Amino acid sequence: RLVDELGVARDRSRAPLFQVLFNYFASAADRAGDDSSDLLTRFDLRLIFTDDGTGLSGAVEYATALFDRSTVERLTGHLVELLGRLAVDAGRRLSELPLLSGPEATRLASWNDTDRALPSVGGVHELFGSGDGVAVSAGGAGLTYAQLQERSNRVAHALVAAGVRAESVVGVAVERGIDMAVLIVAVWKAGGAYLPLDVSLPADRLAGMLADAGVSVVAGTGAAVDELPMGRWRSVLMDGPGIAAMPDTAPDVRIDPRQLAYVIFTSGSTGRPKGVLVPHAGLVNLCAEQQAAFGVGPGDGVLQFASMGFDASVWELVMALAAGARLVVAESGVRSQPAELARVIADGGVRIATLPPSLLAVLQTDDLAGLRTVIAAGERLDVEVARRWADRYRLVNAYGPTEATVCASMADFDGDVPSIGGPIGNARLQVVDAQLRPVPVGVYGELLIGGAGVARAYAGRPDLTAERFIAAPGGARWYRTGDVVRWSADGRLEYLGRLDAQVKVRGFRV
Repeated sequence: RLVDELGVARDRSRAPLFQVLFNYFASAADRAGDDSSDLLTRFDLRLIFTDDGTGLSGAVEYATALFDRSTVERLTGHLVELLGRLAVDAGRRLSELPLLSGPEATRLASWNDTDRALPSVGGVHELFGSGDGVAVSAGGAGLTYAQLQERSNRVAHALVAAGVRAESVVGVAVERGIDMAVLIVAVWKAGGAYLPLDVSLPADRLAGMLADAGVSVVAGTGAAVDELPMGRWRSVLMDGPGIAAMPDTAPDVRIDPRQLAYVIFTSGSTGRPKGVLVPHAGLVNLCAEQQAAFGVGPGDGVLQFASMGFDASVWELVMALAAGARLVVAESGVRSQPAELARVIADGGVRIATLPPSLLAVLQTDDLAGLRTVIAAGERLDVEVARRWADRYRLVNAYGPTEATVCASMADFDGDVPSIGGPIGNARLQVVDAQLRPVPVGVYGELLIGGAGVARAYAGRPDLTAERFIAAPGGARWYRTGDVVRWSADGRLEYLGRLDAQVKVRGFRV
């Protein structure tokens, strides 16, 4: 009658008003007299408690089309854990009571057992070689590692002469190509951190970025620097007449791993762009993980596809240069032309490329013939897109916000639901509830990221830094991602979406 009165739309696959039923029987006799089992099998889940006067016994009935046995066993285990804690102290709030048992907490902790040794260097550029192999190529031109070192040394000396020191933020404005790599390496050699500037952005946004990041020096090619909004910034033109007179040996600058390496702005859900301050230590750790995961080496081409304003560009640059491989830059006109992109990949001997899933969805697998590995990153990976690309290439689904030094987790696609994997080396991942307590396996919660890759702060935003970079759980420093995930039984994360209403449009968070 309720169904009729309420006008509930009927669906023969489920009960119309509720799907989970709780039964309490005050005695074993009451339970024995229950004759509703035929009706109750239509519910997704039925929890039954029987009180025999000395204690409670329980049973669970579940729809095998929706649940497997291991899931229900975990669910009942969490219920027993909760009831046990209530029996000890019934005055506590439910929100204060953990569901995790000791063994499950230990199991979750084991998935974060990711400690590994790192190279003993200060700055990430100290991992780059200086031989005769091609370091970077674009548009038919190229530089060997030795030439890259010499050119970046000259620019670095000019930056030092302009006042760049440790923790100086240098705004870099340069066209896509070889000069991009030269300038970034030069900033690091001078001891500074670089802030990529896209001169096509509105002038007020560029001015805000320069001010928030505390930029005192801007560097780049004359044509690009001239497009920046006017301000009180010293400028270094890498194509200026004075660069050739600078020494081609590295300046005497010592880098501490805790020094800033770059500042990249992300709009986030607040609407106002915020600059993420990322130290060298996280980049050095990232290089070690890339080498272990992808085995990139001399002779391999690594596609440089991402815009400088996205941290994926840092991922691409250090992946190539720290491994002695070749960074193959797809110039601006190439990135939107599948035929031209295919030509660049073939001509450059590209074996590994990082591309957003939205682009993989519209490309054909033949467009990128010659690749060995495709890394999907920056957006949620659709299962059908994943299956199409995994049929031909090794497909890796990588995840990580800018605040976690590009990448926090990754996983090879296994043909099922695309997973973002477990933590990379020296990273920590926690899935927590609204009280920042770890949740059990299979339960959705917010993802926290800790470990070597966590950024320092937001530039000039102490309030937002305090909100997103927190000391919990366990007293360690964590970044609150705002992303909703859950652990699978094998220690891999499934990505669901956002806690807020944030979306991405062409890679920008809105």
